[in-house]
Amino acid sequence: MPPKKAGEGQEYTFQPKINELVTKEQFKKAQDKFNSKLNKKKSQQTVTRPKSPNFQKTSSKGLERGYLNEDGGRNTMVDKFKTALMKKVHATATSMMDDEKGAQNPSSTKSMTHLMMRRREELEDKRHQNAAKAQEDKERFEKQNRVNNLSNFFICLLHCVLQCIVEGDCSGCFEGSR
Repeated sequence: MPPKKAGEGQEYTFQPKINELVTKEQFKKAQDKFNSKLNKKKSQQTVTRPKSPNFQKTSSKGLERGYLNEDGGRNTMVDKFKTALMKKVHATATSMMDDEKGAQNPSSTKSMTHLMMRRREELEDKRHQNAAKAQEDKERFEKQNRVNNLSNFFICLLHCVLQCIVEGDCSGCFEGSR
């Protein structure tokens, strides 16, 4: 909704305060005053002086570890382990290539055998239950169809009997059943 226009004899109740115009010199004077106060406060603060660390000197020498140096020193223990490992890998690979059976499954324990047998029995029981349920559903469906067909027959028979009674004509009732 647009504001009301002041007409004759009307005044707005809200009169905002309008600041006086400020010149460039006045801004510069205010900035200089602020900078002088800031410099005065800075000069009153003390500056933190860093201290050098006080390291302790040790009397013992470090351990000589030639295999850790970058000059190409070699650790004989690591080399022996690597060669033994490579020999084992090579022997395993050649035996698998020579073996006609390839990789063999590990022998199972009695507990694993019992677990597998129990799981198989559970699966067989479930399979038998599903088969029994399917057979029961099939029998129920066949029974429903028989009852439905029988009820349709009786409805048709009742219709024919009523037609015979009402009209006295029973000629067309049993033609389809012959």
